[in-house]
Amino acid sequence: MAFISDAIGVVARAKGMKRIAQEAGVSRESLYRALSSAGNPELGTVLKVLASMNIKINAKPLLKAT
Repeated sequence: MAFISDAIGVVARAKGMKRIAQEAGVSRESLYRALSSAGNPELGTVLKVLASMNIKINAKPLLKAT
């Protein structure tokens, strides 16, 4: 998960971490920590950040081979 949160952090920094933090409802400092390569963000934080960037993720079941 670390590389995913780091990648989201790269995009968030490019879009403006201050704006993303405000829209996600978290402090800028905690967002920097959570989205660093060493960070371990909660799923809720990741979802809020993605929503603030107008990104939606979907989960669907894997198809089993018969």
